[in-house]
Amino acid sequence: AAAVTNLVGPGAACGVVTAHSGRVWTAEGRNIYISDQLKVDTFSPGAKQTLDGMEWYGKVKALVPLARNFLLVMCERGCYTISGSDPGNQSGVPNLHIKAFVDVGCPSTRAIVKIRDEVYFLGVENGVFGLYMTDGGDTIKLSGNLQDDLDRVTAASASEAVAVQLDSHVLWGLPVDGAATVGLMILMHRDMRGRPFATWSFADAPRCFTRDPFDGSVFFGYQATADVGKYDSAIYNDNGVAIDSDIITGSVGTGPIPSILRN
Repeated sequence: AAAVTNLVGPGAACGVVTAHSGRVWTAEGRNIYISDQLKVDTFSPGAKQTLDGMEWYGKVKALVPLARNFLLVMCERGCYTISGSDPGNQSGVPNLHIKAFVDVGCPSTRAIVKIRDEVYFLGVENGVFGLYMTDGGDTIKLSGNLQDDLDRVTAASASEAVAVQLDSHVLWGLPVDGAATVGLMILMHRDMRGRPFATWSFADAPRCFTRDPFDGSVFFGYQATADVGKYDSAIYNDNGVAIDSDIITGSVGTGPIPSILRN
């Protein structure tokens, strides 16, 4: 790393990035920039794809690789799929095919969780928020029975929403009731029949999450303190200190509690 002094970028201030098919894909506005094959530090002239024809979808918010060499392009008011990976700047034979996929937008780049080939995200359709799942073929709204809660989402601050995979579940944090920061937590039991939800509110909810892809550890930061917390499904010990609430994310029987989020 010390010897690398001159990385060549796409020449635009991109806020979205992913790795897909041996290339780096970045996006700014409605432009997608694609690195050379197996050269993550080289963006050749012409290796750009502009999303034309469906301007109503707005700016790119996230790029998510799917199976079968598909890339899901999530925009403010809808999603595209891109098949193929060669823009043709090297081979001279481009094979990129863009297709408008679904009229469900993505308000937050951080409220997306991919588990295998399923993408779970906070979506918005005609101004109405919902929790969705897509696999690039079908898109399903999962949260119909939570609509009263999701109608509370602060539209102006929806970009602050966050999500993380928590064991086999998906946890969202949403700003609600006019607040600019996260206050409502929604947990989806992905591995249970019907994928039921649990909801609860915190005065000081986690504002950001990150997950170690190797051992599954989840870390979260609070919005009003300098603390960083770690989620540990194997530990349950109050240590004699009063806490606000215990959220049990699995069935409780005679055996150990499988998953607990403590505040």
